[in-house]
Amino acid sequence: MRLLRDTMVPYTVFVEPQDVDAYAAQRHPMQVLDADDQGLYYARQKILDYARGRRQEWYWLLDDDINAFFEVVNRRCVKSNALGVLSVASLMFLDEPTVGQAGLEYRQYAWASNADFKLDSYCDVCVAIRSSVLADYDPEFKLKGDRDFTLQVLSEGYHVMKICRYGFDAAANGSNAGGLQDTYRAGVEKSMSERLVKKWPRQAKPFTKKDGRPDVRVDWKWFEKQRALREAS
Repeated sequence: MRLLRDTMVPYTVFVEPQDVDAYAAQRHPMQVLDADDQGLYYARQKILDYARGRRQEWYWLLDDDINAFFEVVNRRCVKSNALGVLSVASLMFLDEPTVGQAGLEYRQYAWASNADFKLDSYCDVCVAIRSSVLADYDPEFKLKGDRDFTLQVLSEGYHVMKICRYGFDAAANGSNAGGLQDTYRAGVEKSMSERLVKKWPRQAKPFTKKDGRPDVRVDWKWFEKQRALREAS
């Protein structure tokens, strides 16, 4: 929120009732969720519903542990400000009717990209969403729900745009207090990975990371491949 406030980016913080006093003390503009401890994707869905109710066609959904924004210059990530990065990045997709979701790239990957953007990939942490998509956040997911949402957007026929010219930095998954730390410690990654594979068996396969953590490998290009096959037949 400090990064947004420092460059006068308008924002709204969605908070649980139990956290209202803490955020109010910092004078953040707020919307209060209906209940405490309902999980990340409950909150994400409430934000999506809020945008739809306001007929706001696009909105940025930002996790609260983003600590910096960057522009890629000569294959280096140069720190920039939130207003400049989000404004310029938005110009890349706002008038593209085939794009249903967009997102910035992680800093550790952005510097190495040779393209300004790429289509049909994962989108999380720093994401712009077209509120008129039919996708909704699945409350059955405790983790992997962002991947499920993106797969839903792709299944509608939209493209997802990963903007590589701009990036962000954030804490590693589950490493900071609050947020999903308790969820990661509860050891639900395996069951949530299995849930994603069961829901998207053609696009998702189980995968184990080098550190032994269970994960899912997604064929993000699957829908585009199917479209190409239909057009060729």
